[in-house]
Amino acid sequence: MLLGVYSSILEDKNRLVLPDRFKDEYKDGIYITRGFDRNIMALTLSAFESIYERVMSLNLADPVVRLLLRMVLGNAYRAEITSDWSIDISDILKGTADLEGEVILVGQGDFIELWSPENWSKQEEKMFNVEANQFATLNIASR
Repeated sequence: MLLGVYSSILEDKNRLVLPDRFKDEYKDGIYITRGFDRNIMALTLSAFESIYERVMSLNLADPVVRLLLRMVLGNAYRAEITSDWSIDISDILKGTADLEGEVILVGQGDFIELWSPENWSKQEEKMFNVEANQFATLNIASR
């Protein structure tokens, strides 16, 4: 599982080095796409395939579905992982996520999110100010 919060640097030519802890999860490939909150999602091959199957099964006549397809699939690409364990971030996605310099990587199970420090700080503020009853309808259980 991809868990935890890490920091990395977006280097020359938009190259981002991934933490060693993620090597096993991304050994089959990595897909990069736009996230939902001014961030980028870096998905494992199986996670991307699962999302692809789900969104392609939706009703294409629905304008919200077409917007989702454009957002997630229209911005997606399979990134090459180099020998130093870095990936390229496209200029378009870099701009939509406000990435420059430091990048915060947040594990989400079978994908990670890439955040600018400013946008991640806003998310942390939301997390720290949430009340437990906001999650009551989600039926969260350990088993």
